[in-house]
Parts: sequence; C-alpha cells; structure tokens
Amino acid sequence: MGSSARRINVEKAVALGDDLIAVLNMKRESDSLMECLEGAETLRCCHRRIEVCKQQIDGAKNETVSDEEFERLQNELEKEIGDLESKRISIENQRADMKRKEKDELRMQNMLCMSTQVTRIIPDLDDRVGISGYIVDSEKNKFEKFQFESTPPHSRPATSCGRCSNHEHDVLPL
Repeated sequence: MGSSARRINVEKAVALGDDLIAVLNMKRESDSLMECLEGAETLRCCHRRIEVCKQQIDGAKNETVSDEEFERLQNELEKEIGDLESKRISIENQRADMKRKEKDELRMQNMLCMSTQVTRIIPDLDDRVGISGYIVDSEKNKFEKFQFESTPPHSRPATSCGRCSNHEHDVLPL
C-alpha cells in the first residue's frame, strides 16, 4: 500500500474515540452529580435549622430569659454553624474532585485519540482478562476486531502469539 493508504481520517478517529469515552464516563458523571445534589439538599436543611435557631435567639432576646437559656441557644447555634461549615468544606472538596476527574477524563480522551491516530488501534477498555481492541481502516470505513489470549507466559508455546479474529465490522459514518 502507498503512503496515502496508511493515512487515517483524523476527524473520524477522534469522533470514534469521543463516543467511546462518553459511554465510559456517563456512569461516573451521574454518580458525582447525585452526590453534589445530596450535599446541596443537606446544606438547605442546615440553613433552615440555623434560621430557626436565630429566630429562637431573637425571641429569647425580646423576652426576659435566663442567662443559662441564652447560653444554651448560643451554643446550639454555634454547633449548627460548625456543622454547616464542615459540610460546606466537604462539598467544595467534592467539586474539586469532580473538576479533577473531568480534567483527567479529558486528558485520557486526548491520549486515546492521539494513540488511535498514530497506531490505528482502539483498545477494548472493558476487556479485563485479555488484550483486545479494534484496528481502524478509515479509508474503507471498516474496523477489524482483534483479541489475544491471556495465558501465563510459562505455559504458552514459543510460536504462539495469541489469536486474531477476522470479524470485520462497518464503521458508523462520523
């Protein structure tokens, strides 16, 4: 084959990599979003409780209340404020973790796209047992699945290099 036959359509490879990463990341993103929503609901509840305590303190100031009751209410309010502050810090840490995960995912996506452009291979990231993936042929709009057996090195014959399946699949137009 000539050099033009070896060129890959960068846009098609990038789009295929983007689709693969998007499918893998949907579950993690929904879990992170649910954690943030739960944290926001907790903050709302704490804010309501603080408002009730403030109203009780204001009511206590308007009434003639003993110093002990005033101290108890003030301590209760300070405890609520401390709890709220620790929850706020926790939510900020969750947001920072989520941003860090998004940055790592973008880096991983860019690395996968670059690897696909150079090697014309998209690895199967779901295969935890063996080594497998797809060889992309953008000119023919096809990809071919490959898979290597994962046997221990001491039991593998010297001439065996695994097995490749020659199943050709149509590549969806990008």
